[in-house]
Amino acid sequence: MNESVFECPHCQQHLLGAESMAEIEVLCPKCTGKFIVPKSKGSHSHASVIEEGGTCPYCRTEIQATDQRHLCGSCRASHHAECWEENGGCTVYGCSEAPQDDEKIVITSDTKNIESEELQIGSPLLSTTCPMFFYIPVGRLMAMSIFSCGVFDSYWIYKNWCYLKERDGLNISPFWRACFPVITCHGTLKAIRTDHQMNEIEKPSFSAGGLTTGWIIFSFITKKTVFFFIPASVFFIPVQNYINRVNESIHPRPQHMPWTTGHFVCLLVGACFWVILIAALTSR
Repeated sequence: MNESVFECPHCQQHLLGAESMAEIEVLCPKCTGKFIVPKSKGSHSHASVIEEGGTCPYCRTEIQATDQRHLCGSCRASHHAECWEENGGCTVYGCSEAPQDDEKIVITSDTKNIESEELQIGSPLLSTTCPMFFYIPVGRLMAMSIFSCGVFDSYWIYKNWCYLKERDGLNISPFWRACFPVITCHGTLKAIRTDHQMNEIEKPSFSAGGLTTGWIIFSFITKKTVFFFIPASVFFIPVQNYINRVNESIHPRPQHMPWTTGHFVCLLVGACFWVILIAALTSR
């Protein structure tokens, strides 16, 4: 077994230890002071004193006095011993004792001449197969809103919150948010307007507050005036256009959201409203 001689940095007691103990935290058998066993670099090596506190660069939590730690021999960064083992080496970027990077996948293009500088996060060239938010044609939004007597507006809010819940892991209920659209409409438009992924591709120009106010007022007006056949969802058009432009700038361009059971449920509920309305008009 290879051994090395070193001194305790606290009491200067000469100690003998196996080279396999290098970079491990130990207690001096004489003064019980904590220190890191140094790598052998000759007849005598100098150990490093353990400083209390500090933050582990791997888990980003404070290193307590009772924690086992590992000191990097190159950059002298202190880690939790289990963090060092889990990472397979130093966490500090560029350190010689950091683990080797994973093998990189070489990107080539036979059909398009794309400069490497263009392949950046947030670029319209960002590759994905899933659309962002509720990606449907504006025509479908308007037609469904008319035929469903506005029920589709709630479904539109529901689908956008479903996207955010799944993407960000939010602990929310899209169903209940759709049940109270007057309360949740502004939050929905604001979430779309301030979404960081969307903003990296294109900055929005619509006002969440202004469109929400118009949608709420028009929702009540259309039920009691000659504007009944003009859906309040016209105030969703700027938002839907923004969603569509962002999705259309993604490469490859994702497909529009398909027709779902929710679409047909909205049509069924809307048909019931239309039957009741026509029956009320014809009975006068």
